[in-house]
Parts: sequence; C-alpha cells; structure tokens
Amino acid sequence: MANCGVSIGGGDAYSIGAITVMRAYYKQSVGFLCSLIIVLTTQLFTASGHKYDTTKIFTPQFHLNISAYEKYSKLYLSPLFALSIGSGFARFTATLTHVALFQGSRSVVKNVKMDIHAKLMKSYKQVPQWWFLVLLVGSVALSLLMCFVWKKDVQLPCWGMLFAFGLAFIVTLPIGVIQATTNQYGSCSLLFAQLVGTLVAGTINLAVAWWMLGSIENICDVETLHPDSPWTSPKFRVTFDASVIWGLIGPQRLFGPGGLYRNLVWLFLIGALLPVPIWVLSKIFPEKKWIPLINIPVVSYGFAGMPPATPTNIASWLITGMIFNYSVFKHRKEWWKKYN
Repeated sequence: MANCGVSIGGGDAYSIGAITVMRAYYKQSVGFLCSLIIVLTTQLFTASGHKYDTTKIFTPQFHLNISAYEKYSKLYLSPLFALSIGSGFARFTATLTHVALFQGSRSVVKNVKMDIHAKLMKSYKQVPQWWFLVLLVGSVALSLLMCFVWKKDVQLPCWGMLFAFGLAFIVTLPIGVIQATTNQYGSCSLLFAQLVGTLVAGTINLAVAWWMLGSIENICDVETLHPDSPWTSPKFRVTFDASVIWGLIGPQRLFGPGGLYRNLVWLFLIGALLPVPIWVLSKIFPEKKWIPLINIPVVSYGFAGMPPATPTNIASWLITGMIFNYSVFKHRKEWWKKYN
C-alpha cells in the first residue's frame, strides 16, 4: 500500500498519474480507493475490490456467460493497468501523426544520419523484397490455417485474423520509419539470423514451457507460492489479464458506450494531436535542434512495460538513460563510445 502514498520518498510522476487515473474513473476518494485496490498491481478486481475470479463468468467452452458476468461483477482494472492501456491508444495514433508530420513523403533512409553501425551494415547485401513477400504470404496462410484447424482452441474467426493483419499493415511503415530514424537497419545476414533464431527459440520456449507447467508445482500461482519464488510469472500474468480484457469480456463492455473506461478512447485523439505542437515549434524555432528530437511515440512506449514493471523500474530506467546518454555522452564522449 506504500504506492498509494504517491511513492513516498520517491514521488515519481508515474504514481501521481496512476492516482489521477484512479480518481477520474472510480470517482471515489483517494483514501478509500487506496484501501480498496492496490494501485500498481497487475490483478483484475470486482466492484468490491476483491480479486476477479474468471471461472465464475465463462462457460465450459470458455465463452463469456453474460448473465453470470452481470450477476457477478463488472471488471475493474488497477489504475496502472488502465494507464498502460490508455498510453497504447495514444501511442498508436501518435505514431501515425509523428511520421506524417516529421517525415511525410521524404525517404527516411536517405535522410537518416549514418553512424558507424549503419556504415558497417552497408557492406552487407540488402534483403530482397521477395523474401518479405514470401514470409508475408506464408504467415497469413499458416495463421488462417490455424484458425480453421484449431478453431475450438484458438477461438479466433478468420475475419479477426485478417483484421489483425490489416492493422499491422497500417502501422508497419510508420513503425519502420521510427526504427530507421533510431538507426535500426536490416541485411540478409541479419534477417536470416532473426528468422532462424525465432524458429529455434520459439520451438525450445514452447517445449520448456510445457515441461515447466507439468513439472513445477503451483507455477504462476501467486497466492500459493512464496513471495520470493522465481516462478510467479508476472509477465505471463499480464498476458492472461489481457486475454480476459480483450478476449473473454471484450473491449466493447469496457471501452464502449457505458463502459467503465470509455473515456480512455479519447486518448486516440489526444495521441494524434500531441506531436502537432512539437512539429509547429520545430518550424517556428528551426535553430533549436533538440525540439524535433522529442518523439511522442518513443516516450509513450515507456508505459508499455507497465505492468508488470512498476513506476520505480521506469523511473530508474529514465534516470540511468539521462545520465549515460546525455551527461556522460556530452562530457565524457570517449568513455561513452567505449563502454556504453
């Protein structure tokens, strides 16, 4: 409950933001809510503040039992979880606006500054376009096949898979532009290494996961395991909670008209507008080279890891990054080149 005190002793802004979200959406006193809900948890809650028992709201086929859901309780998120989801909404549209304003029709690869890593990568052969097309067609075909063959297990209709591919098609170019402007390039060797690495790692990870689930007692059961146990699986707990939000209950009941978190949808609009004043200022003050470096999509990505990361993790990351990538880079550049 220490985090309810706005990180007493630390006072970081993320905890303040979490409490702000909490007040906005629950419309209760902060003191009452701090006794009701742990602010920075990854768990889901009932209206009374108890842990949400998903077994009470789905059918034997793992579909939502609407009458049971309405009788049991609406789903309540921790303020940190709501903040993380909202930042994702803003990040989506901010990425589109940022790239449209700052890059537009320009070729990012031609305008990007060539650092030593980029110069070294130029000695490698570029990836042929048809390689990507083969991967695209193969991925789509296998994904659709999975929807038909394992329909009961996947529970995703083919149109849902196609919709996901459509969203990916929309954001791939803007995200690629941002990656290019942060000096991330691709070559045949790199693509091959990533492809093989993905296949090998994916197969091994799946095998190890199945072995762990059957061999480690009470794995991922936070209530049963000791707090210091290495098997609490905080990241996968977030994945499970996300499947409840987006899959079992569905976004319409949470973010649609009448939903508890319907106001979070406004962050799509806010995210689209945030890069605009930065772009305007960069045009008014072209001599201020630091203004175009303010990248809203990159900044907002800091919220993507919360939860399971906490504001303390993010704050320490921010401080460390500022020290080494600003102060040390500016005053001890040779040391930075060698050790950073």
